[in-house]
Amino acid sequence: MRRSHYEERRGERLALLSKERDVVIRQENNGKWTIEDARSLELSHIGIMNNSSLHRSNTSKLPNVMILKEKAQLEKIKEKQAKELQMKIEYEIKIEESIKQNNAKL
Repeated sequence: MRRSHYEERRGERLALLSKERDVVIRQENNGKWTIEDARSLELSHIGIMNNSSLHRSNTSKLPNVMILKEKAQLEKIKEKQAKELQMKIEYEIKIEESIKQNNAKL
């Protein structure tokens, strides 16, 4: 009994996903589908995000988005490294000053 309930729910989910997939394919063929649509597509009645439907017609946009994300990540890394380097330099200067002060006391 329990198994049949889960199997029934699974069948319902598959049917909903199949319908949604058919709608997306039709929209893609008509040129009405974009990557933004794929990102915002949320099947709230199932509680999942259908990210598997990024479509062939818009794959040319995908590399550009990925490149922009990678550039942003690289910029963040560069900024972080520059900040760390600045902190190391300030620390070295502070250590040198304390060594000079200690030598002056002697």
